[in-house]
Amino acid sequence: MIAKIRIAVNCYQIQKNPEQEKLDLVTGIFNLVSSIQSAHNEKAKITLAHGAGSAADLWAGNATMDLGIPLEIYLPFPRITHIVRSKMNPIQAESLNLQIDYANKIKIIHKKYNPNGLMNRIKTMVDYADMVAIWGDNKKAKNFWDYSRKRKKPTKDLIFYSLFQIDNIHLHLQGDL
Repeated sequence: MIAKIRIAVNCYQIQKNPEQEKLDLVTGIFNLVSSIQSAHNEKAKITLAHGAGSAADLWAGNATMDLGIPLEIYLPFPRITHIVRSKMNPIQAESLNLQIDYANKIKIIHKKYNPNGLMNRIKTMVDYADMVAIWGDNKKAKNFWDYSRKRKKPTKDLIFYSLFQIDNIHLHLQGDL
């Protein structure tokens, strides 16, 4: 039997060296996925979900595409992508476009702007997830952490998973996000 595991990811940039952080985050995702596959004798169908709210979320999405695993994107309301893109550099905006095209599911939480949209996005991502993975500053991810604990979701720290050395990691990183 194939285990289906949905991982909700919440990422915040934490280092002053974005290139190293991107590499560490991708390594963390690769190692987490590898450890789940290994625990299930390579018979796990893993889906990664993110909220498209930060450059680090985009790094996670790129890693997901590079690994060839399904991607889900959760948006608080439809126009958020326009708002987010306006704060991104052109490479980040293109990465978001590629991820939206790649995603097997895009979940829009509210039909129009809602002041609770961001928190409701977190709740929806966590509720649908089998486990959560967090990268970055726990203070910035406080709502995600707190709600994950409340729902008793297994939580993985991607920084921990980035510390393992795995041979032959050949991931194509898209652009300088």
